[in-house]
Amino acid sequence: MSTANIKLQNPHPAQKEILQSKAKRVVINAGRQFGKTSLMLNISIKEMLQSKYKNNKLPAVLYVTPTTSLGVDVFKELLSYIPEEVIEEMNQTRLYFKLKNGSTFRIISAESGETAFRGKRHSLVICDEFAHYKDAKNLFLNGIEPTLLSYDGGRVFFISTPKGQNYFFEVYNRGKNKLNGWESFHFTTYDNPYLSKSYIDSKKEEMGELPFNQEILGIFASNAANPFGSHIRKNIIPTLVKGTSDVFGVDLAKSLDFSVVLGIKANKEKSCAEMSYFERWQGLDWNIVKEKILALPKSKEVCIDSTGVGDPMMDFLKLERNKIVGFKISKATKGNLIRELIKAVELGKIKYTEEVASEMEVFEYSYNFSTGYLSYQAQDGYHDDMVIALALAWYIFNKRTKRTNAYSFMRA
Repeated sequence: MSTANIKLQNPHPAQKEILQSKAKRVVINAGRQFGKTSLMLNISIKEMLQSKYKNNKLPAVLYVTPTTSLGVDVFKELLSYIPEEVIEEMNQTRLYFKLKNGSTFRIISAESGETAFRGKRHSLVICDEFAHYKDAKNLFLNGIEPTLLSYDGGRVFFISTPKGQNYFFEVYNRGKNKLNGWESFHFTTYDNPYLSKSYIDSKKEEMGELPFNQEILGIFASNAANPFGSHIRKNIIPTLVKGTSDVFGVDLAKSLDFSVVLGIKANKEKSCAEMSYFERWQGLDWNIVKEKILALPKSKEVCIDSTGVGDPMMDFLKLERNKIVGFKISKATKGNLIRELIKAVELGKIKYTEEVASEMEVFEYSYNFSTGYLSYQAQDGYHDDMVIALALAWYIFNKRTKRTNAYSFMRA
């Protein structure tokens, strides 16, 4: 084993700072693409290559991921560094291998639950994306940490991007408060010297302020899953403004959802668009729904979610009037639609009623570890029809503005 040629990535300066830590519990709060996983693979390999412990036990590494799919990706990446000739035993299904020096490496997902860790012993544990574990405190204290008992507590690296102020926030503060045996680090995506600063800057425009602060800057927020955050309440108006709406957004019901028609109107004095029309219903006959939409002012543009049930509706409506636009909401298009609304809310460019604000407060985003995409949806048990209708209205309003400069305040 001593002659094996294993070439690891050279750590960048911020990673080197972490490598210098001697703490038994190391917490790393860092933005996306900082290099957390590559650093942990470096540490894992070095652990497996060291000699036996004083109690004659061999190094044993446990790498915990929030999902099995991420675990598979990490396992493949680690194997790319390990020459086949030094591997004595491997089970790719179980994400486990043993080197010829006797040291072992295994990956278990947090999804597997507490019992998946019973009966196992480890000298080093890596908790990857720890903030995203379900019931993380119980899982760590009753499932993961006991596997270190045979190694006098071993070492643990908690690495993650924040997700609100959950148990990861708690363990991070232990290191910040310099509790015995604990050390914490905070780095942003900007601390990775191999990434373009201008590219990272552009992500703020794309993601919105709150997701950017959490995912890129690694800032803990009390309501981190909500992409609108504290900006929601500052844009509430007491009632619908009077007058004919300039544009309308329509979200048509799917299954048990509600259908919504929502209109907004330009307020040039306040340099914003204000909610001026609202109608919501559930379970109406489609012929009645058609009549409701056709009853909207014919001179005004209407943007309809034409996904699924909205597609045949669009075919009919286009025969009756020409100022109707379809918007097919998909994984690829929904993100941009919602992010445009988020920016408008952050800048105070759109105003809405308390009812809409309440639905915005149970709207959330989530991060896909495999694809790197942000997705947006209502929390389980809630609806997002008003948010979607508002986003569609803003989309067509903003599109019209850019095309005609009809509302000069939008250029601000």
